[in-house]
Amino acid sequence: MFEQHGRWRIGYEAYYTGQQYLSDGSRTRDYWVMGLMALREMEKLSLFLNFENFLDTRQSRYGEIVQPPLSNPRFAQIWAPTDGFVINGGFIWKLFGEAHH
Repeated sequence: MFEQHGRWRIGYEAYYTGQQYLSDGSRTRDYWVMGLMALREMEKLSLFLNFENFLDTRQSRYGEIVQPPLSNPRFAQIWAPTDGFVINGGFIWKLFGEAHH
């Protein structure tokens, strides 16, 4: 995490998940998930961007989640992210000044 008070906040995160055992006794593969967040503060307005799972790690890359037949599907046990890479952002509008202690 880096912070320049009143101007910038930038954070990086990384998570490692090792092999897991599924209910049938099989083992999953290990994987990494990484993210980055940035916030730019101004007098009355702050802007932020968030990049989640920018390695695009998702279980569907390692095997089918929905298994045939489609008329009566079976579903794999979920053990890794399913949504992949996500970007979101927004703004914070300060209507009143900061509280002073």
